[in-house]
Amino acid sequence: MRISIFAKLALSFLVIVAGVMGFLANRAGFELEKSFDDLVIQRQERMASGFELEVDQLLMGLESQLAGMAIDPALMLQLVEGDRSLIDRTRDLRRIAALDRLWVVSPEGVLLAESHKSTGAAEQYAFGDDLLDPPGTYTGTLIRALEGETVWKVGVEEIAADTFFVAEVFMPITIYDGLLGRDQVEAVLWGAQEIDTDFMVRAAGLAGAELIAESPDFDALTSLPEGSIDSELIRTLSLGHREIILDDETYGLATLPFPGTETGSSETPVTLYLLVPKSDLLERRQRLMQAIGIEAAIGAVVALLLAFLLAKTITLPIERLKTAVTGLASGDISRRADVHSRDEVEDLVNAFNTMADDLEVNTRRLVEAEKLSAWREVARRLAHEIKNPLSPIKLSMQNLVRIYGRDPETYESTLHETSETILEEVERLRTLADEFSNFARMPKPVLMPTDILDVIRGAVSLFDKPGAGAKIELTCPDSLPRVMLDRDAMSRVLTNLVKNAQEAMKGRTGSIDVSVELVGIGGSPWVRIMIRDRGVGMDEEALKQSFNPYFTTKRGGSGLGLAIVQSVVSEHGGRIRIASEVGEGTLVTLELPSKV
Repeated sequence: MRISIFAKLALSFLVIVAGVMGFLANRAGFELEKSFDDLVIQRQERMASGFELEVDQLLMGLESQLAGMAIDPALMLQLVEGDRSLIDRTRDLRRIAALDRLWVVSPEGVLLAESHKSTGAAEQYAFGDDLLDPPGTYTGTLIRALEGETVWKVGVEEIAADTFFVAEVFMPITIYDGLLGRDQVEAVLWGAQEIDTDFMVRAAGLAGAELIAESPDFDALTSLPEGSIDSELIRTLSLGHREIILDDETYGLATLPFPGTETGSSETPVTLYLLVPKSDLLERRQRLMQAIGIEAAIGAVVALLLAFLLAKTITLPIERLKTAVTGLASGDISRRADVHSRDEVEDLVNAFNTMADDLEVNTRRLVEAEKLSAWREVARRLAHEIKNPLSPIKLSMQNLVRIYGRDPETYESTLHETSETILEEVERLRTLADEFSNFARMPKPVLMPTDILDVIRGAVSLFDKPGAGAKIELTCPDSLPRVMLDRDAMSRVLTNLVKNAQEAMKGRTGSIDVSVELVGIGGSPWVRIMIRDRGVGMDEEALKQSFNPYFTTKRGGSGLGLAIVQSVVSEHGGRIRIASEVGEGTLVTLELPSKV
């Protein structure tokens, strides 16, 4: 019978849920009360944050209104010229901004103008009086504003004969003084919005809790219905109970200072009580206790066992497929997955094996095509390199024949010069043939545990001699783990790289730096060898072709050196890369796996 993976997963999920429910039933009695208390506290904190945000929004709106007034051209002109119409302008600005109170104070602390929302008989203020002497509840805040700071404050203020609970902002109006080269405070706008029952009702709706603000300086403010507050309730609140009951509703009680900030500090005699409704939480707890019963525990052990067995039937074929995929990715193109599973996994395995078969066939075809293409390119380049020395040999022989027939007296000297040219070109042909022979029949390396430091020191010592070229600075640890390598092949690689560095340094000052270190790559230890010269360097185009056979930037070079180096390093399971900049030099980084 074929069972789909979806069916297996669905059944496993249901079984696991049954087990989890059984576990929850055992833990519910212990954890429920604790989580319930935490939930009440979190709700209280969230509601307190919501109320604080509402107070901040009130202050921010007040600051925004004052900021608009501070740039009012008419007000600025009246402040500069001392116009008596400032009082009328202040009244108009307060009404437009819908503020409860607005004062304009001079830099010396003198009241220049005032306007307030009248609810009865007009209150009298002594314009021209010093607000700093005698000091009042607002004095410290006003002084900070006169010094150029915008200040927020919430609290009880006593001004003239009035006492009121307000949110207020003190905002300095500054004018740039060209003589002093800085802004000067021309006046302070002092705006206030009374915190009343309407504000408490609005804030309670946003916070999700009932609110009571209590202070000896004013009658309690609340979001509760009118008539809910009496002296007995205030006394009960002050006793610090965790919860109270009002009108058949149970409230969790949180007490905190009324949110009020004065550039970050909170100094106010007003106490705020948050009455957080708990009836929904109590109902939720009751429903939860009813839902989690002993039925959830039946068959929990059996469910866990079934979940384990079903999971194994799913994961085992996938693990085998994963092993096959990993082997294929590592280069074993003959790797196949042997899985027998009567579900979609078997279809997936069959598709993988088919893909692996196609990949093996195509890989072998590609390798053969690449070999043929490579040898064609080698033959073309070899023919080109052979033609180069043949031309001077031909010309030399023609010149020698011509001299012999026309000018026998100079024949001997010409013969000497011509023979040197021919021998030089023949030697170049011999070198080219040797390089090509080495490149074409490079033997498979015989890997043995070898001291890599000994091989490196041997290669460096060949060139680190007086008159041999640039000085070589070797930096390496005292010892390294032995590395599986062909000593002779790796010695040729390092000799070739150091030789290239020496040739790049001809005519330039500086040293060649050879450093060796043990590094971690893919969780395994590797030996990293870096050879840095300060020679002429290579441009980006030359850098891209540096490992191509028969590409060279040196006069007389065969272009096979780095190609052979790359081939040897690859056969050792290592890697090599080159970084270079014209005029700055070249850095060759060689990395070999350190495993025995």
